[in-house]
Amino acid sequence: MDNKTIKNFFKRDTRMYMAIIFFLVVLLIYFNWRMAILGFAVLSGLFYYNLLTSHRLRKEWKHYIESLMTTADSASKSAVVNLPIGIVVLDINGHIRWFNPYFGNILKQESLLGEDIRKKLPELDLDKTLKRHDEGIQEIQINNRIYRVYAKVFKGPQFNQRLNYFAALYWQDITDFRQIKDELTDKKIVISIIQVDNYDEVIQATEESKRPQVIAEIEKAIGLWAQKHEAGLKKFSQDKFLMILEHKQFKKIEEERFAVLDQFREIKAGNTMPVTLSIGVGINGKHPQETSHFAHRALDLALGRGGDQAVVKDGDKVLFYGGKSKAIEKRTRVKARIIAHALRELIEGSSKVVVIGHKVPDMDSLGAAVGVIKAARTLEKEAYHVFENKNPSIEMVLENLQQDEYYKKTLITKEQALRIINPETLLVVVDTHRPSFVSTPELLEKTEKIVVIDHHRRGQEFIKNPMLIYLEPYASSTCELITEILQYLKDDLKISELEANVMLAGIVMDTKNFAFHTGVRTFEAASFLRRAGADTTFIHRLFQEDMESIVNCIEVVKKAEILYDKIAVSLFNQKAKNPVLLAAQGANALLNVKGITASFVMCEADDGVVISGRSLGDINVQVVLERLGGGGHLTVAGAQLKGVSSQEAMEDLKQAIKEYMEEGED
Repeated sequence: MDNKTIKNFFKRDTRMYMAIIFFLVVLLIYFNWRMAILGFAVLSGLFYYNLLTSHRLRKEWKHYIESLMTTADSASKSAVVNLPIGIVVLDINGHIRWFNPYFGNILKQESLLGEDIRKKLPELDLDKTLKRHDEGIQEIQINNRIYRVYAKVFKGPQFNQRLNYFAALYWQDITDFRQIKDELTDKKIVISIIQVDNYDEVIQATEESKRPQVIAEIEKAIGLWAQKHEAGLKKFSQDKFLMILEHKQFKKIEEERFAVLDQFREIKAGNTMPVTLSIGVGINGKHPQETSHFAHRALDLALGRGGDQAVVKDGDKVLFYGGKSKAIEKRTRVKARIIAHALRELIEGSSKVVVIGHKVPDMDSLGAAVGVIKAARTLEKEAYHVFENKNPSIEMVLENLQQDEYYKKTLITKEQALRIINPETLLVVVDTHRPSFVSTPELLEKTEKIVVIDHHRRGQEFIKNPMLIYLEPYASSTCELITEILQYLKDDLKISELEANVMLAGIVMDTKNFAFHTGVRTFEAASFLRRAGADTTFIHRLFQEDMESIVNCIEVVKKAEILYDKIAVSLFNQKAKNPVLLAAQGANALLNVKGITASFVMCEADDGVVISGRSLGDINVQVVLERLGGGGHLTVAGAQLKGVSSQEAMEDLKQAIKEYMEEGED
């Protein structure tokens, strides 16, 4: 056996050796009892020695373990106390029970025990922090330093048979991180595309000798604005500019709420028409290409909403500035002629045409659909109008259409449309561009050939990938746009009296008998329809109101509340047969009150509240109702609030009006 084997042998359990010795001593009794007594004495001594040795070893081991634990516990306590983050322990009432020196340095106080932390730090939302513990959900600035607060709730020792709960708050100093982040954010690239909305109209309306001066003033004003904000500027067409600047400078522009829009309207260099700008801004893209894409999308939004405004696109977030003036009417019909030719090609290249409008169709939606069906019929294509959700205000017109052999066949339901539509079908959406507002949104997924014709100011929500868009906010109605298209569709096009009546009725309804949102081209379209045989007496009968509607309107006016000496708001909280129609009629009635320039009427519906806004032009009711999820025009807008009470809706409306008026005063 080698030395290692011998050592391992003697390391074995002592109790085995003692058992062997005991056995041998017992055998020795048989041979020599005197020697056996001596053996028992020796065995007893060995047993006693073993007990003493084992006790000593256990004591030494226990002392070693206790010493080790004490050292570790001391190190842990020292580490916690001297951590480079603030720690404070609170009881269930928010009183400070313990804190480390770092937290004391944060508040620059040494005596904090027993203090209510909410009194020391009023900005700390303790309840919210404790509800979402383990998350840095709050950032607090103390003595010019920024701290992110984390929380952890734990059970304390039991006292009087009741568990005590405590909370530990951890304070991480993120000042340096925030400074670096802010510096990087300030250096981010912001891309802005600037377009002079009415460049051609302004130049054409200016005397030829003064045109160079007007152009120079426009370019000078844009150049000075870019120079003020240390931006790079490049003109890439006669009416478009590209401006690149840092985010730090862009924040100044935002703080000024794009005051440049108002400055440009003041340009007077021989021009008789005010100059307006549309600005699309892209920020916080993953890379410059995405930021540029944001800027182009923002400019499209600004132009689609009538121009004279700035739109900022930050990812999915979109902000609007300006847009409180009327959309400037384009006197040239070049675009209408181009759209007419493009629409003709699309119709001729399709198997059939299906027209859809918005939910709860009105006279403009119905008239525009009739105009599109007329275009398809002229080009010898099958055409259908998906018509559901009847509106009592258009029942008389609908009855006349159903008496006509051709149009009776064109009116189909959603189920019928889903059966006949295919990828080769041309789907024409009229009087709306929002997929959530479309009467039958399921049809949008069935074909890629989609045309959008609308006169509402463009919102953030838009139908995806249409092949053709004709969106002109300056137009009084979609019927006006369709009427112009029909004039360029075919030279010998003939419109029946029924078709002319329906389309003219749509114009009359949206302009309130040519009193609102009416331009030169509106009268030209109406004149064309009148020559085609439109009967103004018949149209007048369409808009006659029954006795109940008149009484309800009187009640709306009676309950009206006046805000800012010129805005009337009213709530009709009784059950109405048609709350949408009543809200519109009530808003129109309030505009007849002297001194009122804008009105909002709210009516209770089955699933919430409907709001109708009307304006004489000084106040943009669309901007107000957009804050509530609605939309429309500067002078005519609406919104539907689902799942809210009328009182809650009224509070939201007043808050939206307040915000609008405060922005206008800036």
